[in-house]
Amino acid sequence: MMTKIIAFFTIIILSLCSFMTSPALAQKRMIKGDQGNVDSVKVDNDIAVGRKVQCLRTIYGVDNEGNPTLNDGLPKGIALDGEGKLFAIFLDRTEVQVFSPQGTFLYRFGKKGKGEGAFLLPMSIEVADSGMVLVLDPELKKVLAFSNTGKFHYEFSFSEAKGPKDKETVLCTKMGLDRRNNVLYLSDSANANIKLFNLKRNFLGLFPLDVKQAKPLAVPGKTAFDSHGNIYIMDSINGWVQVYNDKKEFQFSFGELGDRLGNFARPIAVSVNNKGDIYVLDRLLSVIQIFDSRGQVVGIIKDTDRTDGMNSTEPFDMTMDYQGVIYVGLQGLHCIKVLRE
Repeated sequence: MMTKIIAFFTIIILSLCSFMTSPALAQKRMIKGDQGNVDSVKVDNDIAVGRKVQCLRTIYGVDNEGNPTLNDGLPKGIALDGEGKLFAIFLDRTEVQVFSPQGTFLYRFGKKGKGEGAFLLPMSIEVADSGMVLVLDPELKKVLAFSNTGKFHYEFSFSEAKGPKDKETVLCTKMGLDRRNNVLYLSDSANANIKLFNLKRNFLGLFPLDVKQAKPLAVPGKTAFDSHGNIYIMDSINGWVQVYNDKKEFQFSFGELGDRLGNFARPIAVSVNNKGDIYVLDRLLSVIQIFDSRGQVVGIIKDTDRTDGMNSTEPFDMTMDYQGVIYVGLQGLHCIKVLRE
């Protein structure tokens, strides 16, 4: 029963377009730094030095005529291909829109429905090194595969991918892609595990979570990977990140629930740059916290009132290119911001 309740509220959280800020978060105080776009954020007695960020561009979804929709776009999952093209799910239009590296709209694919190449609730997207685009739809209980240009290739259902201890109906709401091995990591929030599939649609079993050393997993978020093959598993409810090596051996974990520096309220996405710095996007706190390769917090990105920065309004997903440029989907601002430190 408790698992069903957690799964239900997870879907609610992932689907809502608004959220309530905690009273503790409201106690935050912004302190202007010496430079115009550098802030320090004070949380209780902890002070995080704000990272200097530049907003390279703001990308809006488009309507049927290709005009930007400034007031009603709902970006969900976002992903980049090897050429730097941005693939973005816009839930209000139930489609994927594709943009050039410069932010120019190129084309779209997908539609609402249950037919071939159609979606009901697309939530997560990944692009393989081959260019194949994969979209997770928890309502259809399927992963749909398209070419880089949007041509439908195939789909497969994950509804029968049962773990040995699964007691609930499979409910995969997030998806990560291990590009080195072409393996999809589907996060099952109903059964608190991660289901693995290869791109040939074969179910490979469950990710071997370390139940002796690691904290119990409640609601797994989107799994991320770094250039060395390390695996970053996030618990969106308990507020922590676990790190495994490329052999799936547990290394360490960091974070806990709270609103102090280094804590999380609702971690929603993880990205890792080429230096090994770990960026964690928090939906409720509306910040990106930055940790070193050992899980020690080293900075924070939170700019609220200027054109530079994240403009903290309902972030939902984050990805990063090979140069460390950050892409953040912001539902409240109906856009995707492209940031560079």
